Amino acid sequence: MYGAYLSYSAVMAMWDLSTIPSMASSSTSSIQKRIFKYDVFLSFRGEDTRNTFVGHLYDALKRASIETYKDDMDLEKGKKISKELIQAITDSRFHVIVFSKNYASSSWCLDELVKIMECQKTMTEQTVYPIFYHVEPTEVRKQSGEFGKAFARHEKAEAVHKWRDALIEATSFSGWDLNTIANGQEVEFIKIVVNKISLKLPSIGAAEDNLIGMRTRINHVVSTYILPNEFCIIGIWGMEGSGKTTLARAVFDQICNRFEGTSFVENVREASNSLVLGRKSLQQQVLRDVLNKQDIVVTGVLDGKKMMKKYMLARKVLIVLDDVDHIDQLKALAGEPNWFKIGSKIIITTRDKQVLLAHKVNSIYDVNLLTDEEAICLLSRCAFGTESPVPGYKELSEKVVSYAAGLPLIITTLGSSLCDKNENVWIDTLKRLDKIPLDGTLHSVLKGKSLINISHDKNLGPHDHVEEAGRHVVCRLYPHDPNKHSGSWIKKKNFDISTNHWVSKNFIFKVEKTNIFSFVNTRVSLSLLLHCEIGDLLVHDKPGFLLHSGSKLSTLDLLLTPNIDTLNLHRCADLLELGMPHKCLQLKTINLVGCRGLVKLDMPCECPQLITLDLNGCEDLASHARECPQLETLNLKGCKGLKKLDMPYECPKLMALDLNQCEDLLELHMPRECLHLKTLNLEGCTGLGKLDMPFECPQLITLDLCQCEDLLELHMPRECPQLETFNLEGCRGLEKLDMPCECPRLITLDLNGCEDLLELHMPRKCLQLKTVNLEGCRGLVKLDMPRECSQLITLNLNGCEDLLELHMPRECPQLETLNLEGR
Repeated sequence: MYGAYLSYSAVMAMWDLSTIPSMASSSTSSIQKRIFKYDVFLSFRGEDTRNTFVGHLYDALKRASIETYKDDMDLEKGKKISKELIQAITDSRFHVIVFSKNYASSSWCLDELVKIMECQKTMTEQTVYPIFYHVEPTEVRKQSGEFGKAFARHEKAEAVHKWRDALIEATSFSGWDLNTIANGQEVEFIKIVVNKISLKLPSIGAAEDNLIGMRTRINHVVSTYILPNEFCIIGIWGMEGSGKTTLARAVFDQICNRFEGTSFVENVREASNSLVLGRKSLQQQVLRDVLNKQDIVVTGVLDGKKMMKKYMLARKVLIVLDDVDHIDQLKALAGEPNWFKIGSKIIITTRDKQVLLAHKVNSIYDVNLLTDEEAICLLSRCAFGTESPVPGYKELSEKVVSYAAGLPLIITTLGSSLCDKNENVWIDTLKRLDKIPLDGTLHSVLKGKSLINISHDKNLGPHDHVEEAGRHVVCRLYPHDPNKHSGSWIKKKNFDISTNHWVSKNFIFKVEKTNIFSFVNTRVSLSLLLHCEIGDLLVHDKPGFLLHSGSKLSTLDLLLTPNIDTLNLHRCADLLELGMPHKCLQLKTINLVGCRGLVKLDMPCECPQLITLDLNGCEDLASHARECPQLETLNLKGCKGLKKLDMPYECPKLMALDLNQCEDLLELHMPRECLHLKTLNLEGCTGLGKLDMPFECPQLITLDLCQCEDLLELHMPRECPQLETFNLEGCRGLEKLDMPCECPRLITLDLNGCEDLLELHMPRKCLQLKTVNLEGCRGLVKLDMPRECSQLITLNLNGCEDLLELHMPRECPQLETLNLEGR
């Protein structure tokens, strides 16, 4: 579809407009509405309501995703309210004033009230909502009863007249009286207040109305799928650039106040494929968002599933999973309907409908592209600031829109590029759309075009459409001679390079979803190859189809590519052998994720620049690491054939090592020092019997040995000053554990199911430790807890049948759960 409309080339062609001066702006400017930092400011008398009514109201507002300011400072008598408090009053849309019996006895509360009333006079978008908590509105208005007594004590104060006027003015606003609503039941009363405020808040997604056709789509999704008393998973499916994420965000913003917990998870595809982040980090994000607790730690995907099921059932939640591309992501984040409370909603956006069908998602909304009328309107807003083309530009606008094929991103890009440009520029642009100049050099995109993405690891890159646009430009320069291309991208077709000419420039090669990949009688100089990326390659061993150097089709030989800097063979499932040059001095990234059939990998002897080696899912690979002084990430997850791994003697920059589910791994020889190692994941290495950690791991944050069932010996570093999560769940054979002397940042220690554990020597101080799980440690006889555990919340000794001595810390002020069941 894109090729027919040349929409990508259109984008690239527009970049040349950066050199053309703009005309005087003719677009209409809209009045900017004020953006408030807080939705609600709570004014209250602390000694009356802080830990009772106001505390419960504040929690309810936060659960409804209503940003609320509550001052938790008690001002000493005679002091004035702070500048911060005054700023918070100014920055809040609504002011909820809780009038209680002793409210007027505080000059601070009265000064707050005066400032609130001043804001009402100068800022029309702010509103006051009084709450009368066990006081009559007439007491407040006329300063009688307790309010009268308080003012008798204030009579000499200079501000008393301002205070009286402020009280009279505040009671003139419509509010809520506890004595007359919900029969005085505070829980129901708070629900009513929160619901009323939610309805008064403007929809955060109202700005999306500026995107043509969005309101109709939002209303359709909400009215059709968001039914109040049903659990439902809604799939939003469409091609890239069609507005899936925008629609999901708009729906989320419109309905989020109806739920007790919410989470919008962006870029699921990208984050879940990251070694540093991964699915457990997404589970952790959802739990933190929904429960509004930032100290939740998920140690593994299985642990995350248990936590999701446990906590999601207790509240009605709204979760958006944006850009999902694999069923495993949904299993981790929205596994089963019985995880969720009735009324909860899960919204999934994806380009792949099969992912939704595999997860049995029945409610699927197909995002339609813009109609011609909608496209013209959107282009007009971007280019002219009006609802339709200005006189003289109607025909030009129609021609531009015809190339955009109804994609909002392309239309917005073209419209923004043509904004304030005269008719000659439009005509010239249309010529560029029709034909890319052969001798011109395309300029870089203007700042402010917003055509870049910022990834989770803070790297800048082009939007998918812009990247695709570059591919079309390259291919159209020499449409009949692909060997002159500086890059090649082939989708869903056979590929064959046959040439007798040497390539005279640096060469970039990419193949996607290709069935047959062949170099026939080629003399292409692969020594100039810089970047190789092949996706979903199904290699066929058939006569007549040969790779370079005449090797078999199940083998990829890159011996003549010494200058390559990136090798991406993602999901080349039938690839058996990969030959690499003796030296790859420029190679930085190797991605062999999902190469299930790969049994032999001849790594270069020298890879001085290699940063990332990703062999995730190479099930049959039995390999060893080379000297890689710059290596930061080594991912061997799911390499089930790996029996022994000899790490380089030194890996000074290694940050993440993942051996998750390397079930046959028997030996692991770690480097002597790993000064930058942050994550070590050995979950499911069931055959590993001994682990000698590096002597020094000063940056280690997460150590996961979950389900290392045969682990008998574990030798830890002397110090782990950054260690936060230590997971040994299911290490049944471990009999003794000597932890580092210092673990000042340790938050979670999990030894659940370590049945044979006899000795546990804990650090002297664990000032951040919150959770210790020793459930099922049946052989443990004695436990000396650290002397200082001021943050300890949970100590689980359930099933510690032989425990005779338990020496607790001197103080545990935060301890909530001490489980000695089965003792």
